[in-house]
Amino acid sequence: MKVGKMAAELGIDVLVALGERSAHIASAALEAGMEQEAVKHFLDRDECVTWLKKHVSKRDIVLFKASRGMQLETLLEEWMS
Repeated sequence: MKVGKMAAELGIDVLVALGERSAHIASAALEAGMEQEAVKHFLDRDECVTWLKKHVSKRDIVLFKASRGMQLETLLEEWMS
């Protein structure tokens, strides 16, 4: 929950929480004042990549939070390609 609150306090443009266990992070960011459209929670990696490609500029400041099992590094490679 600290991550979500810190994202709101630091002015992160977009918080992307990936995986079942990250829903509470997205909720904490919303409770701390982040706009609904700036907080996204995904269970599916492919859905996340598709959304990122459509909605997030490479100039945006994005905070990603995911478990090691979600292989975040490969998601980032897909998004940036």
